[in-house]
Amino acid sequence: MRQNIARTRGFTMIELLTVIAIIAVLAAILFPVFATIREQARQSSTMSNMQSIYQSVKLYFEDEQRYPTALFGYAQTQENGVNRISRWDDTIFVPMQNTITLNPLYPYLFRDQAKNIQSFFSGDEEVTDRSAVTVAYYPPNSPSGAGSSVDANGVLQGGNLVTWRPDVDNPTGCDLHGDPDMPAPNYAEKAKWFYKMDSMDIGPMIDAAGRWVTLPDMTTKVYALHYTPDWTGFAGAACDINQANQPYVAQLKYKNPPTERTIITYNTHHAAIGNSGRVMVLFLDGRAKKLDLKTALNTFPLNYGL
Repeated sequence: MRQNIARTRGFTMIELLTVIAIIAVLAAILFPVFATIREQARQSSTMSNMQSIYQSVKLYFEDEQRYPTALFGYAQTQENGVNRISRWDDTIFVPMQNTITLNPLYPYLFRDQAKNIQSFFSGDEEVTDRSAVTVAYYPPNSPSGAGSSVDANGVLQGGNLVTWRPDVDNPTGCDLHGDPDMPAPNYAEKAKWFYKMDSMDIGPMIDAAGRWVTLPDMTTKVYALHYTPDWTGFAGAACDINQANQPYVAQLKYKNPPTERTIITYNTHHAAIGNSGRVMVLFLDGRAKKLDLKTALNTFPLNYGL
């Protein structure tokens, strides 16, 4: 008797290639969508953190009747006149002269008005080393960054480093404000050090294409200052005049700055790392907004709304 054996028919090569092609097309469509969704979630996280910072800044102002000189604090302490760099969970900058006792409770926002340290971090922050520190530069379009620029290759030219500033009497009448929490005279004109994870005080310096700006070695990434109560350094309002002969009134050092166009801080991680073409900005009236690169680069930190 003849036995019929059922045979299972497999996929042909053409069918397999067709399925693979369909999967590849779907992946090409969906992967960017998933990446966009993840980036939008990270942006939402940063904006939520900015709202927390705003509430903390308000509490600080109510307590001190002024705005803090830094939001998170510096990565510097001083022991017997010697600078020391530390992890942020070890200590925050100690503005004391000739001390060997590390005091983590100096009143910037962290651990007082801002209890959650995550509020100071960006959703796109890649640094995980708590001891990683960096110097920072003034943005080229700020008064303190005058004379510096970013070339077509995204390289900083003639950058102005953020340093500790002493009070300076100027014979022209435009005296300069010093840093009220400079710990000792020997700090004057030396670089301020920040924690890389602190994305509320500093952040990537970006160019018109959203690239992270580097130093001339083409390797070292440049961090820019994003928060300071005093962008000009001048002690008198008569000296806070821009090139259009308008006063730089949108600074936190003034008693009643215009809240709708005075910037507390801004975040560039989502442009430099997330490639979103967006910059997050926090205003003194509590708004956290997403702005395009052109608007941000042409107006920050002082010209917004002029």
